[in-house]
Amino acid sequence: AFILGLTGLGFASWWVGSTAMLPVVLIVGLLVVRKIRRFSLFLAFIITSTASILIFNTGFPGWSIFKDLIASWPIVFFATIMLTEPLTSPPSRKLQVTYGAIVGILFGIPFHFGPIYNTPEFTLIVGNIFSYLVSPKEKLVLTLKEKIQMAPLVYDFIFTSVDRIKFSAGQYMEWTLGHKSDSRGMRRYFTVASSPTENEFHIGVKVPDEPSSFKKALLAMKPGDELLAGQVA
Repeated sequence: AFILGLTGLGFASWWVGSTAMLPVVLIVGLLVVRKIRRFSLFLAFIITSTASILIFNTGFPGWSIFKDLIASWPIVFFATIMLTEPLTSPPSRKLQVTYGAIVGILFGIPFHFGPIYNTPEFTLIVGNIFSYLVSPKEKLVLTLKEKIQMAPLVYDFIFTSVDRIKFSAGQYMEWTLGHKSDSRGMRRYFTVASSPTENEFHIGVKVPDEPSSFKKALLAMKPGDELLAGQVA
């Protein structure tokens, strides 16, 4: 969408930015934010973008532009769906707030440099570049040590690694397992169930009667098999 606008071949039409769509977008968007626990990122963007728009668009009455901002702009969809995408937002809460604030401030500033105009697509690209620069790039090769069935359909997977990585209790990691995957791909996010002081990585996984391809492959792993882990958040 950004390249089309840059070359003049087309433009992005944010059909979700309308009064008719607002109730649906707001409800669904907030449910998504709640599910992925990105309220701090969402609020950082909403506060800074609103302030930025009101400051840099002084030719409009405050209430009028605020009403149009919520009802007729794609700000709600952008904040709840586009900006909060887990794969392109920073891992830690502090960095997420910074990310939301940077994109929010830029979102409300009207400017252009030659053919480059400030659009939601442009601000998202700038934010994604920031996110990439501050996000961890390292990958851990984890070796399965043991698989314990804790209860019907519930398993504790214990992994070891030559490398150490710092994480806090309750943080999650991105787990990549090479296999013939379904439409969801070869990656999943699981919370690390072990203590940061331990030398082993534990994940607790519930495997339903009809598991995804990832959980089937995970369940089929044997001691000594490996997978990749990274993107601590």
